[in-house]
Amino acid sequence: KPQGSPSETAAMDGGTTSLLIAVAVLSAVAFHFRLDVAQHVVQAFPGEEQALRALVWANRLQRFGGASGTQGTCCYAADWKKLSTLFCDGDVGVIPDAIPLLGHCTAYVRGRAEFPIRQFERGGYSGNLTQRNDGIYLIKEVSKDGGGKGDAASCKTIKKCSKAKSSDPHCRELRQTLQQC
Repeated sequence: KPQGSPSETAAMDGGTTSLLIAVAVLSAVAFHFRLDVAQHVVQAFPGEEQALRALVWANRLQRFGGASGTQGTCCYAADWKKLSTLFCDGDVGVIPDAIPLLGHCTAYVRGRAEFPIRQFERGGYSGNLTQRNDGIYLIKEVSKDGGGKGDAASCKTIKKCSKAKSSDPHCRELRQTLQQC
């Protein structure tokens, strides 16, 4: 360790402390806005439509950074027919809506005190919920205020997987990934 005057040593320690504080603040800001950041990344780089990146990320982000338990977390069911109903039969699309929809649902559920919560309305989305035994809420149906635009490419993948059941290894892998929520 270099020897210097006490003021030089204090200045170096202060610089290290400032750097640590700056990193902590930036980390906290990034964590707080993780859903917004993820949505912008997914819209800029959606990846291959058969990967359903927005849907997978939405479920993962709800578990990441949540409470140690699962109470008050919204997720999408790993059921192709239910996903088809949500994203192919209405005005909600996978790429534009999967991440913000779950974020608003989770914020709504965590901000409520009644039990059981059967529906939510927040951020321009409204829908019906069901609660699993482990405390996670699954979105059964949803609509977007003022309508919206679906996502044909993602919908095509969802419908393909719905017909394939478990015979398609890609669909099976996607389903397993979605079940992690």
